[in-house]
Amino acid sequence: MSYLCICYQEHEVATADLPTMNRKLRILHLEDEPDFAELVRAMLAQDGLDVEMTCISDRAGLEEVLKATPFDVVISDYHLPSYSGMDALTLVR
Repeated sequence: MSYLCICYQEHEVATADLPTMNRKLRILHLEDEPDFAELVRAMLAQDGLDVEMTCISDRAGLEEVLKATPFDVVISDYHLPSYSGMDALTLVR
């Protein structure tokens, strides 16, 4: 299993806007295998991370969610059926 982790920040933000204990870390997870997506979610929870995770499995879903929702981190499977982790990086930027 190969993953590409993209730290994503659309614009410069004030320190007050960064994730804190008062706000969940917003993660976009690009994964086409539901079992792997659940495994990542479980591992983050096991480590005590309070996250709000959105899982997307296709390019159209990625494009749609990026328009509507800001994310702190993007985790991507490197090989997806309709695009790659590098394609996702291009879209996220």
